[in-house]
Amino acid sequence: MRKMPLVGIIVLVIGIVVLMVGLPIGYSEAPIEMETWEITWFRVFSVPTEISPLSNVGIPVNESILPASFDFIMSDPDFAIYTGSQDEIGLMAKTKIHVPNSGRIRFELGSDDGSALFIDEELAIDNWGLHGYEPRSKTVDLESGVHTLEIWWFEWHGAAVLSFKMDEKVTFGESWYGRIIGGVIIIVGLTMIITSRLRKGKVRKHLH
Repeated sequence: MRKMPLVGIIVLVIGIVVLMVGLPIGYSEAPIEMETWEITWFRVFSVPTEISPLSNVGIPVNESILPASFDFIMSDPDFAIYTGSQDEIGLMAKTKIHVPNSGRIRFELGSDDGSALFIDEELAIDNWGLHGYEPRSKTVDLESGVHTLEIWWFEWHGAAVLSFKMDEKVTFGESWYGRIIGGVIIIVGLTMIITSRLRKGKVRKHLH
């Protein structure tokens, strides 16, 4: 009997957490198809202080491709073959994704130095400027269909890193089912606490 109020309080707290956070009930997922990145490499002659095409501050020197998700360090000599250097370089990359259902997709772009991610020619992640490696992410609502992604990146001096990740599946639907469950759990917790108090009150009355 003494444990009942504690159990009720625990159930009540769980219900509040579920109500606030929600459960992944009611959500659905569908796989996203993504093409390889088409890369144009640049030699950069000055630091691009504002987000702008690298052709404004450099010249194209080579082309290559990268897989859908990638994470590389430009100090690796394998990448110097594209630019002839590990400093004062950059790239502009483009690919397409095929989204089967309208929904939410999380993108992450990390770089040293500056980078920017565009979705359908609109800036989605601004990671520009001279800085050490810094990842930034954003969740974007996209309609079903084909969408274009672009990455602009430059490295001036020092370490050189660029990484890109995105959800492999698009998430769609609402979490209100999970919030209903949270409300039900709260009601159960309150009922347990009230019932326990009423029984306790009856016991005290009977003893008197």
